[in-house]
Amino acid sequence: MKRHLLTTLLLGGALLFHGQGEAMVKGADFSWLTQMEKAGYKFYNDAGQQQDLFKTLKEHGMNTIRLRVWVNPADGWNNISDVIAKAKRAKAAGFDLLIDFHYSDSWA
Repeated sequence: MKRHLLTTLLLGGALLFHGQGEAMVKGADFSWLTQMEKAGYKFYNDAGQQQDLFKTLKEHGMNTIRLRVWVNPADGWNNISDVIAKAKRAKAAGFDLLIDFHYSDSWA
């Protein structure tokens, strides 16, 4: 099946792929999720209950997660082990993955 990338936005945005006769694939960049959680960010469902962000977005129809991986970032976020941990959470929640490899250790 052929898919065409239409749009890529950051967390809170969406990745939209569309191919002839295919269902829309919706997703978000979750690269900063572990850093946000470590900083104390909390995520809530429509009922106002604290809930894992993967579950909340799955309930809203998202089905794909984009993760950036950097070689040796100074702060440790988005390194191989951080990305693997998020990828395992995403797969356990039923998401497809899109891994974006960066050959830089900061925004490039």
